[in-house]
Amino acid sequence: MQNEYKHTTKDGKQISLEMLSDDHLVNIIRWIERRAQEGITVCTGGWGSYSDDMWGDCEIYYDKEALELTRYDLYMQELRRRNKNIDKQQ
Repeated sequence: MQNEYKHTTKDGKQISLEMLSDDHLVNIIRWIERRAQEGITVCTGGWGSYSDDMWGDCEIYYDKEALELTRYDLYMQELRRRNKNIDKQQ
């Protein structure tokens, strides 16, 4: 069964991982790895009936947690499915 996860581009387009070029896939993986080391900020918030009910919270995730949030494993699975690795792309 093929993976149904879609990559969202900067301009909001959704592309199946299978449709990404090898170079684009590797660049995404490298970006995720860099961001996981730097930290990924995730902000959530909400509101109720009154302005006093508004809330917001931001957390920074690093390393393994950041990789999980970015679905890194799916990008790596796609790279392995193609019998590629990052070193070969340089």
